[in-house]
Amino acid sequence: MEGLERLIDHAGLSVVLDEDVPLPPEAPVEAIEMVGPPRPGLPGVEPFCEVPAGELAAVASAGAKAKLRCGGARVPCVEKVAAFFAAARDLELAARELFVSMGSCSFSEPVEELRALGVL
Repeated sequence: MEGLERLIDHAGLSVVLDEDVPLPPEAPVEAIEMVGPPRPGLPGVEPFCEVPAGELAAVASAGAKAKLRCGGARVPCVEKVAAFFAAARDLELAARELFVSMGSCSFSEPVEELRALGVL
């Protein structure tokens, strides 16, 4: 249990913000997921912004990461997913910059598919 407590004390958290709320300065937050472009006032955290393809340039110029939701409340059609990746390509965002994390209910299927594409 002591090792777990030590890990929790030093582990950074990823927080999902549904609305603007101030974070305590001592909160061990490393990343924030939000809908829309990056907001000011989030120093020292890496923002992941859920935006449509047309807003990728604003996210990239702010030094933030873009997030594409493909499940849950919103499931984009194939054309919207393709437009997102095409916009990222047009902005010359490298695959290593673009693909920093992925969530899935399955582990092996996405890994196999990313290996087949040469991303992993």
